[in-house]
Amino acid sequence: MKKILLASLSLACLISGGLRAADLNVADVRKDEDASVLLRGWAADIGYTATISDSRKVVFLKDGLDYMLAIKVSASGIDRVIIYNIYKGKPSNASSRELMAIVREINMSKNVCAAYVDKDGDLVLRFVLSFDDRLSPKLFRNQIDHVKAASQNILDEFSSKLDPYYE
Repeated sequence: MKKILLASLSLACLISGGLRAADLNVADVRKDEDASVLLRGWAADIGYTATISDSRKVVFLKDGLDYMLAIKVSASGIDRVIIYNIYKGKPSNASSRELMAIVREINMSKNVCAAYVDKDGDLVLRFVLSFDDRLSPKLFRNQIDHVKAASQNILDEFSSKLDPYYE
């Protein structure tokens, strides 16, 4: 009976990402690259598929969509995870005045993120999660869910205008 209870408890932990997953604590971390290593491991521990770039500057996260995360730590204790949702575009997009007008329209109508076109012509939606040295799994999950929903809302609303620029 005890083994069955432990197996059930282990399964519940696996499904929920842990009974009480620990917060990400960057209070003593001074380098963004070191914080990225912690973020990658922590995100994997709470159930996300996470990898890190060779430079240790960004973490790649999968949760239905692909995200690129850059963590910025500060001695003041106000730390940030910058979440990028990137949509592959055409190189010619980088100089398209028409596309820039659409991006300005997105930025003027949505206050949940910053939208821009990068040098490769990709549409980038940039979200910021600020926290004070400790980031809870619940807050992180809520933010990822928010990014997913907000991105979908933007794509739904602007799809007819964006279709010519993106695959």
